[in-house]
Amino acid sequence: IKTLIQRWNIYKYRFLPWVAVNLSRGDIIPIAQDKLISDDDILQQLIVTFTALKERYNRSPIDKAEVVVNNVLGFQIGQKSSSIKEAGSGVFVTKGNVNTGQVVALYPGTVYLPSDSKFFQSLGNQFMFKCSDNRYIDGKGTGLSKSIFVSCANRDRIGLYEACDTTWIKNTCSCPLNVGQYVNNHTKTKSANVQYQEFDFTSDFPLELRKYIPNVNFDSATDPNFLRSIALISTRDIHSGEELLSSYFTVSH
Repeated sequence: IKTLIQRWNIYKYRFLPWVAVNLSRGDIIPIAQDKLISDDDILQQLIVTFTALKERYNRSPIDKAEVVVNNVLGFQIGQKSSSIKEAGSGVFVTKGNVNTGQVVALYPGTVYLPSDSKFFQSLGNQFMFKCSDNRYIDGKGTGLSKSIFVSCANRDRIGLYEACDTTWIKNTCSCPLNVGQYVNNHTKTKSANVQYQEFDFTSDFPLELRKYIPNVNFDSATDPNFLRSIALISTRDIHSGEELLSSYFTVSH
């Protein structure tokens, strides 16, 4: 019983019906904070990283994606068992150091408008992320969520250009940053070191780099001028071996 309670206390913050009920009752309140860094800072960090990932195929031998990210940003991240009991896997800095204000990860998944149907996708789904404007991002990479993401990605493909990154649902990501859904919530004894920040990819984002964006709109009729994403920004310097920890109810926008 104690184990089940511990798991529920971790999971409930991502269980859409529970969040909706408690938000309406006022039991929990999402905290909106000022942006840690500007949208331009996020954009430049991502363009430099995505460009380096694209250009790695021009070299022989081809560098691993993790090595490319380390060369550009100065760190690598990876998944392993969380330092938080009963939390499953987590995301750690595995090499190098993260400086304050760096993009550490992106939250992947299908983006839903408030009016979009998402009830069945949310059942048993701990990866539903609620944005400040009531959009949701479904970061689950299996089952119905996976099928919907792949279908939408294929729908939005532009000729030879992929609309987004679909490799995050597999064992290896073409962009190692696209693992933000696995970052665990902080605890009373382990404080958060990253913060969610809403960021929109605009329609003029380079076509050849979109294959590294880990998000796609559920509704093809959604405003084509931007695509919502969530960047995880470091709130302090983070050293090799540390686990990335966030606050599920702190979102800057």
